Amino acid sequence: MADVLDLLAFIAENMGKGEAIDRIKETLLQKGYTENEINVAFHYLLFSSRAHQGEHESPARTRILHPVEQTLVSPEAYGHLLKLRMLNIIDDVQLERIIEEALLVAEDVVRIEEVKRAAYKVLFHPKEADHPLLLPGKDEGNLPIH
Repeated sequence: MADVLDLLAFIAENMGKGEAIDRIKETLLQKGYTENEINVAFHYLLFSSRAHQGEHESPARTRILHPVEQTLVSPEAYGHLLKLRMLNIIDDVQLERIIEEALLVAEDVVRIEEVKRAAYKVLFHPKEADHPLLLPGKDEGNLPIH
């Protein structure tokens, strides 16, 4: 699961540098990724709804952590979040959801592994990550606990 995000980041970085898709694929095959994994990652990056909305979205802003968040999120984890955002793999809303999800599952300080797991969940299983702390029951009056 974490490999998927590394794969997406690698492709986005190299495409941003203007590297040919065939060259990127060749490098990834040499790194041990399968043809299917590579194709799925390219498909996600090239055909995600964000790719079609690119011109209409506001430019990526740098998310500054609140002082309390700074004590709970490792610099490496925060750097990885910023990298995903700057590469447009995630948007601002997804960034917030990833932070929230990672804070919920971390035992103490959020490390890069928790960020990768949370990002995977937010990107590929968004319904599960929408409101992780709903009170039990199906009442529409239930609000997420923040």
